[in-house]
Amino acid sequence: MREGVLGGVAVYERAKGMHLHEDKGTLIASIAAFFRFVFAHWQTPKGQTFALIIAEAQGNADVAEALEHYRLERLEALSAVVDIAIARGEVKPGVTAEALAETIMATAWMRLLTGRLETDPERLAHEVLGGLLKDGAS
Repeated sequence: MREGVLGGVAVYERAKGMHLHEDKGTLIASIAAFFRFVFAHWQTPKGQTFALIIAEAQGNADVAEALEHYRLERLEALSAVVDIAIARGEVKPGVTAEALAETIMATAWMRLLTGRLETDPERLAHEVLGGLLKDGAS
């Protein structure tokens, strides 16, 4: 992989700032905070570069490799938050942290690529997680 390609993803990450996926007491609250942070960033000029990185990855193997490395790092961090919710008993049996984290991440990326960042993060978190949480979890 070319160093410059990795550098482009690193420049984006530095511009975004460090977002720690942290437990906010419930999975809904944690994921709403995640959506709020990334959607706000992606609406800035610096944040809009991430959509360009994803688009470039479609035809450039080096960019695709760098993006996959970045995706896996972010997926691991998001999965850790989901693991906490699973341990707390919020998530239905059989749902894995990685699969749920990937669903959450895919929702965010799809919203970025379709220009639908103006949304209520709490409502979106409820919509994405609704059928995967145990009754009473919110």
